[in-house]
Parts: sequence; C-alpha cells; structure tokens
Amino acid sequence: MPVQLIDNIRRSNFSLPAFQRISWVSDQARAVWEPRLQSIQGARSRNFALATRKQTLPECCRAFRLRMRDDRKLLDVQFAQSLNTGSAIIQDRVVQIFSPGIMNTLPARLDVLPFAHEPCSMDCQASRAMAEAWVKTGRANGFREAMDDLETLLSWPMEWSRLHGIAELKLPILKLVANTDATAQAYRVQILSDNYPDEGVSGLNFPFARPHAAKVSDSKSFKDGLAHPIVKLNGRQPRSSQNAVADMVARQQSVAQAILPAKPRSSFILDETLTRLRMRLPTAALSIEAIFLGNPFNVIRLSDGSTGACMNYFRFKSGTAAEKTTEGLVARLPGDPLLTRYLNEGNEPDLLQLSLKTCLVSALSRKLLEKGSPVFRMTHQFTPGFFPPAESAVVIGFGGYMNYLIHMTDIKRIHISDQWIWKRTRSIRRRLELYKQMFPEKVITFSDGSDHRARLASANLVSITASALCNGTMDQLLEDSRGCETVIVQGQSGAIFPEVLFEKGVSLVSTTLKPAGLLELAQNEPQQFNALLEGKLPISYMVPRAQSGSLTPRPSL
Repeated sequence: MPVQLIDNIRRSNFSLPAFQRISWVSDQARAVWEPRLQSIQGARSRNFALATRKQTLPECCRAFRLRMRDDRKLLDVQFAQSLNTGSAIIQDRVVQIFSPGIMNTLPARLDVLPFAHEPCSMDCQASRAMAEAWVKTGRANGFREAMDDLETLLSWPMEWSRLHGIAELKLPILKLVANTDATAQAYRVQILSDNYPDEGVSGLNFPFARPHAAKVSDSKSFKDGLAHPIVKLNGRQPRSSQNAVADMVARQQSVAQAILPAKPRSSFILDETLTRLRMRLPTAALSIEAIFLGNPFNVIRLSDGSTGACMNYFRFKSGTAAEKTTEGLVARLPGDPLLTRYLNEGNEPDLLQLSLKTCLVSALSRKLLEKGSPVFRMTHQFTPGFFPPAESAVVIGFGGYMNYLIHMTDIKRIHISDQWIWKRTRSIRRRLELYKQMFPEKVITFSDGSDHRARLASANLVSITASALCNGTMDQLLEDSRGCETVIVQGQSGAIFPEVLFEKGVSLVSTTLKPAGLLELAQNEPQQFNALLEGKLPISYMVPRAQSGSLTPRPSL
C-alpha cells in the first residue's frame, strides 16, 4: 500500500485560534463517563511524579519530537505517530491500526494518556514499558478503578481526523473538536477494535456500531401470538445452518469430549528440528539448568542462558503437583542433561513431553535465531505483505491473527477453528453481531475444529497457532494445509529453528525470543510473567530467504 510520509502533507498558510469543545453522544454516556474521565485526569496529574521520577525520554521519541514539534511546528502529532507504527495500514490519507491498547495515542486532547511524553509510534516498546509502569504505579497508589477505566477507554474503536485547521476525535461516547494544523485535505487515523462500551451509541459511520434492526420479537403482534402457542408441529424441523456459530459452539460438551484428543499425537517437526540443531550446535556441552512448570506456560533454561517457553496443555491441578513433577525431572538431569531420553519415552508423546520438548527445542534454537542463518531472514517490523490477497482464510486457534484478518484485510471468508470454542459461546455471539454490522460483506464463522480438514481444503491462507507443536497436532495440520498458498505459524511456542517448518510449506513464523530472566519472573511474579507471554514481548518475524525480498521495511519518520 502507498506510504504517505509526513513531508508530503499539504499544509495551509493559516491557523485558527485555540479552542476545544466536547459533545457527548447521550446524557447516559455523560453521566457515566464524565466523572470517570475526571478521575483519570486527576490520577494522571498525581501519578506522574511517582511513575516517571526515574524514567528518561526514549531517544527515538526525543528525535521524533525534535522533527515534529521543533522542526515542523506541528500542533498535533497523531497522524505522524500512526504513520510511524509498523502494523499500520495506509491507504491514501487514511491510516488504520488494530487497537494498540495502552499505546493508543488518539485521545491525547482528553488529557488521559499514560505518558509524560509523545511516543514516536503506537508500537514504541520503550514507551509501552513506561506506560505499563505508570499504570502499575497508579494501581499501587489507590487509583485502581481509574486505571481500569483508562485501559477500557483506550481499547475502544475511535477516529481522529483533521481538515482546514480543525481536528475531530470521535469515540463511542463523545466527540471532541479542537484547533490543529491547517491542511487542504482530510487526514484520518482509525483505531479498530471489537470492544464497545454499553453507553456507546449506534451510527452509520465509523467508529460507531451500526444500529440494530428492530426485532420481530419486540413487536406487539409477536407478543400477542405468545398467548396462543402452537402445541405441536407436524412438519419436519429445518436443519441448522452450518455457518451459524450457535450451531457450532452451543453444543454442550463433557470434560472428556473437551480435552485434546489422546491420539494420534506426533512430534516429527520437533524431533527433526532437534536433529538438525545437534548438527549446528555443540549440544553435548549443554544441559538444562532450570525448569519451570505451570499453567498455562512451561519454561526451560539451558546452561548457556538460552531460554525457551511454550504452552502447556498438561494442566497441573495444583502448585504442589507442578513442584513434585519438577523435582522428578530435575532428578533425571545428571543422567539425561537435556532430558532427551525422557522426552522420547513411549511410542507416543504425552502432553507434558510435547510441551517440554517444544521448550527444549526453543531454548536450543535461541542463539541461532538471534545470530541469523542462511535458512531464514528475521525482521522485527510487521508488513502487510505477510498477508497476500486471498479469498478465504482459516485461523487455527482462537486469537492469533483473527482480528487482523477480519479488520485489516479484504478477505471475504474467514473461519476460526478452536478446540475450546464452546467455552466462548456468549462472547462469540456478541462478536458476530459486531462483525455483521462492521463487515456486512464478509462471512465469518467459528467451529470446534472437527471440520478443519474441509475448511483447509478450500482456504487460500491459514494461520496456525504455534501451540499446535505442544499438543501434537502441528504435523497433521501442516499436512492438511498443503493446498494453501500462504501458511503462517504464529505464537509464543513457535520460537524454534524454522527450517523444517519452511520445508512443510510454512511461509511465515511470527513469534518472540524469550529473555533469560523469564524463568525467575515465572517463579516470583506470575502475573507479570503471564502478561509478558500474552503480548508484551517484541515480535520477531521469520521468512524463508527465498521469499525475503518481499519484506521491504517502511521508511521511518
């Protein structure tokens, strides 16, 4: 897509006097959120002295401010920040970004952002760390409710625009207009999100949710008909639609049905990757230094500090059970330094073996991934080129690139397959209602994975959760995806040397490299540990060298 650099913006030679006005969408929205905004603003003014005392302005943000404020004399930097965001989709003068959460800078005029500076982008890792520290300090100093409200507000869809010296910020609950830099053309930044406040109104244009059609069940004639019910229907009942999420996720399943299938599990990709790592590394000199077992992640650290972490489907019933299992594994280490004998006991790996094998392969891969290889190219910048045009896509594993494919691509048919989808019945119903309003031209479906082969057979693109390595289904999923033009493996568990994955048809591995201190964090700060593995580590993108020419980084501001 075309890149609209800040230098090309047409600025007019006039300026409006300073002003700012807020209009609420309803009395209810104002009654609920005006005191909350005041509380956030009050917490912000008192919190900065505590949270930013030892923080210094990131150099990238310092240089950004110098160019935008001092050199170009801009009043608003929201458009520049959005252009500088790696995941942004830029079309003409409109920038779309899927919600960056706490890094959403659009409501700057509301005086609520968790920054004492202007971030250079909405994916600046240094600024994110400072914002998270700010929120953590706020919660620790009595502002927990205000911090919760702030994170909620920043997660909504919203739009910032400017034209002829007037900036307009639209949220589901209010509209703010203010003076800004004068431009002859309109420029917009849209934050896309599924989150929508109860107090938000409906509307025909973004970011407002489309109005619901009147329900037949609300009509007087329908209610009158309830007084004369039909006792018995002689006709045949219609078959359920295969596309309706209700048919797929509302089925009541027992615990025995819900667990991952016991057979067949396989680990060919992990085993073959381990074999090739032995050829590239002095593995005889390495041993496992420490192990952390828990729900939902396990961690292994090697004697050279290399660390691997992945999803654990074994699910310990208590901390005591995890400790006893850890003790048993540690007792094996003197005779089996890398637990390779243990990990290959039995004809078929169990879920704990698979998880630990993935952790081990990940830890052994760590230095090769960091160093680089002729096999792959690694970049830390997202590009829409990762997702070539496609008619239909399948996402294996709830989450992942589901939101990106729905919100940021033109793919018409998107199916999400997950073993545990039945647990999310209510939230998926709400999502589908919102998707239908926002993307009426798209067909978005969900299922429990029982039909994934048929789905994959007709898909152009598939995104598979990397945790499929940890439950023994990755080998089969890649086999069933052979006809797909684009195959992506995504997730924390995918930080393995990617050669075998590429040979199996994978075109992109999206994952994170694990820091050496992760294991201590898991032991001492479990909430921070889980938060880190649920989206707060920098993402690394690996592609085969043969196709790396398509990865052209976007010019930075």
